[in-house]
Amino acid sequence: VRSGLWAAMQRGVEMEITAPGDLTQAIGKTGVFLAGGITDCPNWQRDAVEYLGEHCPGLVVFNPRRDNWDMNAGPDASKAQIKWEHEAISLATSHLFWFCVETVQPIVLYELGKVQAMGRNLFTGAHPGYPRRLDVVTQLELLRESAFVHTSLENLLHSVRIAFDAGILRRQRPSWDSWFLKIAEEVSERATCPRGCTA
Repeated sequence: VRSGLWAAMQRGVEMEITAPGDLTQAIGKTGVFLAGGITDCPNWQRDAVEYLGEHCPGLVVFNPRRDNWDMNAGPDASKAQIKWEHEAISLATSHLFWFCVETVQPIVLYELGKVQAMGRNLFTGAHPGYPRRLDVVTQLELLRESAFVHTSLENLLHSVRIAFDAGILRRQRPSWDSWFLKIAEEVSERATCPRGCTA
């Protein structure tokens, strides 16, 4: 299984890490996770990597699509893939979601809800013929007033490029206040006070 590193260096992105590649090399770097259909879907991830490599130099791209995936792989291989995607989503500073028209992609819908709750940079697109496009649009509008769901992969990638040029994709260190507030919120989960007090 290739890591994608050499090919990505030639295209301009800092590195492309394809499943199940080593994720530790991307810790602390600015990266985008490519979320979307794989099974029975066209290889849109390849087009995305080529575009980002040309227009977003230095970006790390997390690509869950393997070069060779055995559809008869056992549960251990499937669990390894799920774990890799979970860790890659956590590492990425931004997430690109593309819902192609070919399939419903229920796992990707689940990942969209997960990333939305994380509050990370989110770029979303759904083909006009995607059967759950209305669901995606409505759910995002309810949670983010500024949410916009693109209708083409080209426009979606262009929005990522604009954000990259503006410096929005770069990993930002939290302020001391927000960091300590986050710690307090985590501590409150173990508090014995029924009101959730941290003390």
